Amino acid sequence: MLITREAYEKIGGHDAVRDRIVEDLSMARKLKREGLRLRFLVAQDAFGVRMYSSLREIWIGWRKNFYTVSENHRLLRAIQRFLFLFIFFILPFIILAQGILLATFQPLNPFLLAGGFMCFWLWLGMLIFYKQGARLNPAYGLLLPLAVAVYMAIGVDSTIRGALGKGLSWKGRVYEQNK
Repeated sequence: MLITREAYEKIGGHDAVRDRIVEDLSMARKLKREGLRLRFLVAQDAFGVRMYSSLREIWIGWRKNFYTVSENHRLLRAIQRFLFLFIFFILPFIILAQGILLATFQPLNPFLLAGGFMCFWLWLGMLIFYKQGARLNPAYGLLLPLAVAVYMAIGVDSTIRGALGKGLSWKGRVYEQNK
C-alpha cells in the first residue's frame, strides 16, 4: 500500500487503525471517507509475494478477515456473503451433479443443461482470469468449487468465533474477544 505523507497524516496514520485486525482495509476506508483518491494497481512484474505457505496459514489469515471486514452488521453481512457464494459458485455445480445423476434416465434433462451452462461460464471466466488477469496456470480455475467451499468453511469458522466473542487471532494477538 503506497500512500502520500499528506494523505497518511490526514487519516491519522497507523494510530487511527491500530485496533483493527485488517488495518489495510481500514486505512483504505478512511481514505475514501476523507474524500481522497484510492486506486488498485497490479504490479506482478515488479515483485512477488507469498502470503501463506500452507492451508493452516491460509485458514488463520482469511479467518481474521472474513468476519471483521464487514464492520457493522457483521453477522448479517456474513450470512449474505454465504448466500451469494452458495448461489453463484456452489449451486451451479450441485445442479450439474443432479443433471449427471439423472442423465442415465433422461440424457438431456433440465438440470444437466442448466448446470452445464452455468458451470461452463463460471469456469470460462476463471480460466480467462487466471490466464490474463492473474497470469497463473489457467488449470487453477478448475478448482473453483473446491476453493469456494474451503473459503465458505473458513467463513463459518470466522463467523462463529466472531459472533460468539471468541476472538480472532493474528500474529500472536487475539482481537475483538469478549471478556
